[in-house]
Amino acid sequence: MIATRSGSADFQQTSSADWGRVDQTSDPDAYVRYLDRVQHQDGVRGYKLQTFELLDLRRGQRVLEVGCGTGDDAQSIARMVAPEGRVIAIDCSAAMIAESKRRAGGLELPVEFQVGDAHRLEFPNGSFHRSRADRVFQHLEAPERALAEMIRVTRSGGRIVVADTDWGMLAIDSPDHDTAMEILQQVAGAIRNPWMGRELFAMFGRAGLEEVTVNAATGVIHDYGLADTLFHLSDALRRAREIGTVSDRAATEWWRFQQEAAAAGRFCCAITGFVVSGRCP
Repeated sequence: MIATRSGSADFQQTSSADWGRVDQTSDPDAYVRYLDRVQHQDGVRGYKLQTFELLDLRRGQRVLEVGCGTGDDAQSIARMVAPEGRVIAIDCSAAMIAESKRRAGGLELPVEFQVGDAHRLEFPNGSFHRSRADRVFQHLEAPERALAEMIRVTRSGGRIVVADTDWGMLAIDSPDHDTAMEILQQVAGAIRNPWMGRELFAMFGRAGLEEVTVNAATGVIHDYGLADTLFHLSDALRRAREIGTVSDRAATEWWRFQQEAAAAGRFCCAITGFVVSGRCP
């Protein structure tokens, strides 16, 4: 018997396709819990620090955070630009903004949280010294328009940093390559812009940003339950069975191999993301 989802029940309600409509889902708090689970991964903490370094943050700067989620990164940035600086953090989800405000309550940090649309930023031209977005562009209807908006509201000489996952570079060990590839294709297919990570470098160039740099980082996971929670592997396997691209027998054998590998401490899964920075002309 193949489990629907092997992760904790706290994480069963998230869907890769619903990040643009968190407030309309049955359990918005599940997405908060998902972000907290991601935030605690060593590889994630490492690349986030890299984004802060590339922003070249200094006291007194005004910084825009696009797609702030639970607001933890905005808090970190606020500490770096305090006391004279300020962070404005936006998210399309009212539930995320409410959670961000709750977490920042009483900390007396120079940070403000607002519901906002990355495609239509409600700020005057040149309002910020720095702008940042982390794992947001993969979910946007028009990423290039969002980048143009970030450029518009960032002053000349200011830096923009965008980090995103590349779902075409998700890998999982399996002796059945065909089944594994189909499952990974189903995972990527649930994301609006699955190759966004690798596309950012060229996007920055087309937008006219200068001194563009790109870095890639890969995170490795040896816990099947965690990988299933983060990447929705069981959901992808179910979809592949339903559309007939993976047979019931192949699906059962693939799932059994992963469970046996996990029990023996041999499960291996990895995902690559990209961090791109550029300077506004």
